[in-house]
Amino acid sequence: MVAIMNNGFFEKSKKFYENGDLSNALDYYEKALSYIDLSKGKSVYIQFLEMILNHCKENKL
Repeated sequence: MVAIMNNGFFEKSKKFYENGDLSNALDYYEKALSYIDLSKGKSVYIQFLEMILNHCKENKL
C-alpha cells in the first residue's frame, strides 16, 4: 500500500513538472517523500529533484 501511494504521488509530481506546474510538482514530490523507502531506488528521486532545481536555476525562478 505504501509503495503504491509513493509511486502515485511521484508519478503525479512528474506529470505536473512536464506540464510546467512546478508548484504542484513540488507539493506532490513532498508527499512522495513521506513514503520513500530510502534503501531502494533513491537515485530516481534525487535525479528528479535535481532536474527541477536545474529548471528553476535556468529560468531564474
